[in-house]
Amino acid sequence: MYEVRFFVRRLLASGWAKDKQIKYAKPAKTMNQLVYVKPLEDAALRHVSNCDQTAPENNSPAGESFWRGSSGSYKLTHVEAMQQAMKEWWEPLESTGLGNKLEYTTELQDGTLKYVANIVHDKSTQIGCAAKTCAKQGITLVDCRYNATVTIDDKIYELGKTPCKPCPAGTACSKLGAVCEATSTA
Repeated sequence: MYEVRFFVRRLLASGWAKDKQIKYAKPAKTMNQLVYVKPLEDAALRHVSNCDQTAPENNSPAGESFWRGSSGSYKLTHVEAMQQAMKEWWEPLESTGLGNKLEYTTELQDGTLKYVANIVHDKSTQIGCAAKTCAKQGITLVDCRYNATVTIDDKIYELGKTPCKPCPAGTACSKLGAVCEATSTA
């Protein structure tokens, strides 16, 4: 799951993510590589552990992406559920698109692009995810948390002609390009 998020962020940052409105999403100036952290995983696990089928309120200092599988999704492994969730979170970029509008609006928050915005918010640097099989309800839940929240009127990400120009202090463009990653201190 983490690898998929890393890939789609790099894809968008490089300007190669499909966007229905403009063919390809605008490239990002500075897109950080996400680092997986246990406290965000723990927060996600707390939400899904009781099989609460509602998306969490976005009133914390963390962004989130939530998926409630369809009936029968309890048969999926957690890896399969996370892959399906990521597919459903990302698909609206290809089918609807952000176009030239990179500001997070009420319309985006209430629509299908909410989770795309969380996935590619350039201020996010950390992620943690959890999945829960709810056999009694016949579903699987997936919740991912980010250390930054995109709020109304925020830019989802800053437009750039060339990715990684510049990378924030303490980071450098990854060897694969397009995203900024923490530099090694070893």
